[in-house]
Amino acid sequence: MIYHLTRIAFDEITVDDPNSACSEFEHKLQFTRSGSVIEVISTARLQSSVSDYHVFGRLEIRENDALVCEREWDPVISRKHS
Repeated sequence: MIYHLTRIAFDEITVDDPNSACSEFEHKLQFTRSGSVIEVISTARLQSSVSDYHVFGRLEIRENDALVCEREWDPVISRKHS
């Protein structure tokens, strides 16, 4: 079995606007065995605005480049609870 891991992450914020903060990452696992390639890709992003936190998540599973399963989350959480 061959195992490969890739991570990509970034953060950004606009000068003088702390409510513009954004953090995002992608995590990709790849397993190869007997001619089959399995990939598990997860993405997460957290952004803020004056009134809310925006949380995004995605999970994707592929076998030999065919989509097997996917799920997304995209809740908005009011800052009044923090």
